[in-house]
Amino acid sequence: MAMALSAGFPAVSNPPKAPLAYSRPGTVKSQKEAIGSHGERARGVGCGVVAGAVLLTRRSKLQMRAAPAVKERAELQSQRRADQEAFARGYESASSEECFTLHSEDLPKGLRGTYYRNGPAKLKVGKDQIKHPFDGDGMVAAVTFDGQGNVHFRNRFVRTPGFVEELEAQKMLYRGQFSPKSGGWLANAFDMRVKNLANTNVMHWAGRLFALWEGGKPMELDPLSVATLGQGSFAGALKSEDNFTAHPRFDARTGRQVGFQYQPDIPNSVTNVSFWEFEPSGFSTARRVNAQIPDFGFYHDFLVTENYYILSKAPVSISPQGALEGMLGFRSMGESIRFDASKPTQLALVPRDGSEPRFIDLDTHFCFHFGNGYEEDGKLIIDMAFAASLELGDASSGDRPVLDRLAS
Repeated sequence: MAMALSAGFPAVSNPPKAPLAYSRPGTVKSQKEAIGSHGERARGVGCGVVAGAVLLTRRSKLQMRAAPAVKERAELQSQRRADQEAFARGYESASSEECFTLHSEDLPKGLRGTYYRNGPAKLKVGKDQIKHPFDGDGMVAAVTFDGQGNVHFRNRFVRTPGFVEELEAQKMLYRGQFSPKSGGWLANAFDMRVKNLANTNVMHWAGRLFALWEGGKPMELDPLSVATLGQGSFAGALKSEDNFTAHPRFDARTGRQVGFQYQPDIPNSVTNVSFWEFEPSGFSTARRVNAQIPDFGFYHDFLVTENYYILSKAPVSISPQGALEGMLGFRSMGESIRFDASKPTQLALVPRDGSEPRFIDLDTHFCFHFGNGYEEDGKLIIDMAFAASLELGDASSGDRPVLDRLAS
């Protein structure tokens, strides 16, 4: 199914032994109860998944129509418009939480397991428009294959404390990391509160499911219903001041789940990082390593090899003018990050034994995500996706959301 193959960061688990109780839309007590006391509805991830399917479908149809040799200009323009429209639709707010079952005889018998997907799905609060996709509230979709040709789908918003507050108020109460809240600079000035968005990834570990966002604590969900259970601390491993990455890594050699956090200390020109290694049986902490990396850092992803935790140290800094404008409410704090193309990017190698970090200069680039990494014959082999620079959009400069502008 195209939906199951849409872009995302899945976690896979065995489905519950008992058959799922989801057989048709509406098995949740009521849509009003599922969405919240105001009965707010949206369209989506389910939304993001559905949007991804729309994009793939439109593109494939256009490609089949195109001649195998030279495409006409009109066809190229049509394809470009269709892609842009589908791209923009992927960031519309989700309109409902659904629960239903599909059946297909074409599915392989014995295919059992659950695919979980998380993504920003609430991009409008009441009449207030969220202008940057990174600032949308998360929704987790689950697709369970029971091995008998049945596919059970359900999706729910992650009900973080901030999500619930804004649902009750029917307006934005928190600034985004990359876009302001409605009301102009006066509404944003000196408001440095952070809402946990829980919108980036899911982690299934030791029979438990968590929605992740790197600026806050993990939010625990029921693996069956994907209902929100509350904020998690991994059996006390995360202290009150700790956050947790949206991209944990599985170490196949030790069987451990590995995660990290980063917290810039701008006055002291360092970034504090911590790494956790959890035992295969659950959240017993096998190791915690703390380290300091020079300068301000923006570390979204990392790698684990036999001897190292690896981060991409891009030449980024906080612009003093941008930070002042952020404090005064004229722009988001994330928009104060500056990329310096005159400096090299470095790999930061933090030894797993807790010794001093090492740094390797590379050509200038920005890396949001790694693919894989390992050590072989004294060498580090790394797969990574990188861009020539860091582009986060300028959400504060206009009334329209960033992606609307890109798609037009």
